[in-house]
Amino acid sequence: MQEKSRLLLVDDEVAQLQALHSLLLDAGYDVTGCRGAPEALALLRERSFDLLLTDLQMPGYDGVQLAREAMVTQPAMVVVLMTGHGTIDSAVAALKAGVLDYILKPFRMSEIRPVIVRALEVQRLRSDNNRLLEEARAINAQLEAVNLELDSFAGRISHDLQAVMQVTEGFATVLQRSAAAKLDEREGHYLQRILDTSVRGNRLVHDLLSFARLGVRPLELRPVALAPVLQRAQRAVDLQAQGRTVQWSVGELPTVMGDASLLELVLVNLLSNALKYTHGKDPVQIGVEASLCEPGWEIGVRDNGVGFDPAYADRLFQPFERLHSDQHFMGNGMGLANVRRVVERHGGSVRAQSWPGEGALFAFTLPMCSGVPAAAHLPPAVPAQPAAEPVRVLLVDDDPMVLLSLRNLLEIDGHQVSTAAGGEIGVEAFQRALQAGVAFDVVITDFGMPHMDGRAVARAVKTASPGTRVVMLTGWGPRVDAVDDWQPYVDTVLGKPPRLAQVRQALAPIRTGAA
Repeated sequence: MQEKSRLLLVDDEVAQLQALHSLLLDAGYDVTGCRGAPEALALLRERSFDLLLTDLQMPGYDGVQLAREAMVTQPAMVVVLMTGHGTIDSAVAALKAGVLDYILKPFRMSEIRPVIVRALEVQRLRSDNNRLLEEARAINAQLEAVNLELDSFAGRISHDLQAVMQVTEGFATVLQRSAAAKLDEREGHYLQRILDTSVRGNRLVHDLLSFARLGVRPLELRPVALAPVLQRAQRAVDLQAQGRTVQWSVGELPTVMGDASLLELVLVNLLSNALKYTHGKDPVQIGVEASLCEPGWEIGVRDNGVGFDPAYADRLFQPFERLHSDQHFMGNGMGLANVRRVVERHGGSVRAQSWPGEGALFAFTLPMCSGVPAAAHLPPAVPAQPAAEPVRVLLVDDDPMVLLSLRNLLEIDGHQVSTAAGGEIGVEAFQRALQAGVAFDVVITDFGMPHMDGRAVARAVKTASPGTRVVMLTGWGPRVDAVDDWQPYVDTVLGKPPRLAQVRQALAPIRTGAA
């Protein structure tokens, strides 16, 4: 048997309280009624509720204040306000306080029922999300413990193997020096093979030990200016660049949150990789640039080397994986694996892109440094561009990181940005703004969202306001144009994550119209 939804009803008007209490009971809800905020707060400390339905104006305690305190006690609960004195200002204040919705008195049961059903659906989603987050935290904690143990085990094994390889290399070197004259050509060849193999094995074990240590070394996170870190990395690969003509192209680099020494290791590995695979090129061209992305910043290192087969890009960051033979390029396949491990420990990701015979791009993301405005470190290719007239933008996406990063991108140009964490919430926000006479100029919505996806959002927006511009974001990029019949409701499709220049281009028709 399905458990009844638990509703807490608060109203100082006895007749209204009793009538609504009776109607909600008949509708199948588990209802508890209170005549004031103090009694409601006491109940909230003793029992859990799914929804708080409260009057806005009550003696000594208004509904907004009650909502704030109630959500501190029970964060997963949703709040709906009832008021006979609703204004735009009171509605905005309530929504800012975390109230999900409000309904004007007097109302019929047929009017409040869909509001309650929608609010309980949001509460269910919140509860499911919180449960999934707790499960994910528990799984992540288990994975971290297992990874730490694996790293520790790999470190111990590598250390023991290193001792064995060093002994083998040492004795082979001594034997080669002392007995070389006594050995015939075949025996000398065998001894040289032993020595070469032991040297290579010792190097592999050393790299594996370093890789294991990267997983257990504590991170010293602090604001790091990447420009001087890159300069140190360039000095570290000077020997590899000697005798070659290297043309460096370095854009403006940001300040990020990270471990400076480990980030230097990342850049040393990427620059060394670029120099290695540009062997035979004259001149060598290596570029380093930064661009805004969803997590914060993406740092890219591009070269004009031999490139690689794009079909195997994911393999490049695996330990001991190589796409070129030792005959052409020496190495053991650990450099990019170290890059990936360091970047992922910083909460970022890595990617590789290639143009075989023309070059390759290796890029990694890092979180933005809090307190340092993004506009202060924008690459010169995309300078700050204040809006000719601020554009009102509504962002709709169920991913909070996407909302945060897009909001940062748009506010760089001075736009007025509001966010909605889902399709239904976004459509409701759009309709309220439209009714209040402060319509949004553009709605930027994600394509894939639960319950109400971007297609439904686009249809609702264009149906209510055909002149409002709609931009669709999708991981599939412009290819989705031919997938469905929703194209008439969408003005522009952008791939995720969108670049600032792409967003500006999508808003250009509005800016032109405003100007």
